[in-house]
Amino acid sequence: LDIVRRLIRLRRRRPVFRRDEYFHGQPVRASGLKDIMWLNPDGREIDHHVWHQSHARCLGVLLGASDAQTPPVHGDPQVAKHCRWMLSLLRRLAHWLGFRRRPAADGSMLVLVNAHHETIPFVIPELDERLVWSPVLDTWFEDGRKPRTLFEAGDTYQLSGRSVAVLGTAPGKRSLTGLFANA
Repeated sequence: LDIVRRLIRLRRRRPVFRRDEYFHGQPVRASGLKDIMWLNPDGREIDHHVWHQSHARCLGVLLGASDAQTPPVHGDPQVAKHCRWMLSLLRRLAHWLGFRRRPAADGSMLVLVNAHHETIPFVIPELDERLVWSPVLDTWFEDGRKPRTLFEAGDTYQLSGRSVAVLGTAPGKRSLTGLFANA
C-alpha cells in the first residue's frame, strides 16, 4: 500500500509522467535530449539489433522533460492567471539576479527495469555532466525507499534482481549555476 501511495504521489508531482502527447523519440530541448530514450545497462541508447536479442533482461527508459511540461493550475481562472503572472515575474527576477536554468534534463526521470535474477550494474547515462540523479523509488526495498544517494553521469546504480528503480534529477553541487556557484 505504501509503494502504491508513493507511485501516485510521484505521478502527481512529476509532469513528465502526465504527458498530453505520445512520446516520439524527438529532441525536446536544444541540447538534443529526446522525450524518450531506451537505454542499455552500459548507459548508452539501445540500437535496433538489441531489441531482437532474446537474452536481454535489463533496460532503462529516460523520460526527458521539456520547459513546456509545467503542472497545470486548476481552479478559478482568475487565480490561475495571477499564478502564471507571478511565475513569469519570478523567472524574470531570477534571470536578472544571475540565476540560470538547470541543466537540459531537469525534471526528467530515469526508470530502470531488471527482469534478471541477479543484480545488474546500470551506468547512469552521460547526458549532462552537471546532472545529479537521486533514487525516488526502488522496488527491491520493502517500502520502496533506497537510502539517499546521489549519482552523477558515469556512476553505477546497483539494480537488484527482479526490481524496478526510478531516479529523478536532483539539485546538487554540480548542478548549481549562477549566483551561488562559487560558494
